[in-house]
Amino acid sequence: MANGSRLLVVAFAGPAFFLIGAVLATAWAIAIGTPPPDVEQVASRQVLAIMVGALGALALLAWRLQRDPAMSGLWRWHRSDAPALIVAVFLGCGLMLAYVAFFSPLHVSLQSRFGDYVPARETTAALGRNLPLFFIANVVLAPFAEEVVYRGYLFDGLRRSQGTGPAALLSCTAFGLLHWMGGIWYMLLTGVVAGGAFTALYAWRRNLAVPFTAHLALNLAEFAWTAIQLAR
Repeated sequence: MANGSRLLVVAFAGPAFFLIGAVLATAWAIAIGTPPPDVEQVASRQVLAIMVGALGALALLAWRLQRDPAMSGLWRWHRSDAPALIVAVFLGCGLMLAYVAFFSPLHVSLQSRFGDYVPARETTAALGRNLPLFFIANVVLAPFAEEVVYRGYLFDGLRRSQGTGPAALLSCTAFGLLHWMGGIWYMLLTGVVAGGAFTALYAWRRNLAVPFTAHLALNLAEFAWTAIQLAR
């Protein structure tokens, strides 16, 4: 397969995994005898199971992609990278604080004002339905799978053929599309804010450990915040 075609397949693999999961959840809802008007609602309750399945498939793809010679050495880091890892932790936690204080209200406002195919606050509510599954999807699988695929493979592959600017734009767009189940505005905010931050870290250090650390810090903080909110 030509390199450009392979990059395209990888870019859309993640969204396709989520689409397959959504189709299977819908088929399951129909198979258990759910009345037609309630099929969508019943299927949507399986969003965390869909996330685990889709991100698990993406993690397997990421593991396979790491065997590409072009990705050799991308996890290596030296003592000189230690300050960057500290920056990454603070950036990840800072993104979470910015999400709670600004981006989450902005997300709801955009959904309410301009509309979306996902109801306002539905994404946040769905994540708290099963904390163990949320932890597996968001903390165990997502940081590794998404950093390898979208920064280590897509961004680097596109950068070699298109240049840094177009590569950042295209890889962030693909990263946003991965989150299509959250709605239009969730895709946009995730691609621009989180995708942009992680891509900048990777472009800065050329080391997957740095954006991975930021991504893990963000998702751990998000999990902790969700758990605290449910405990109230």
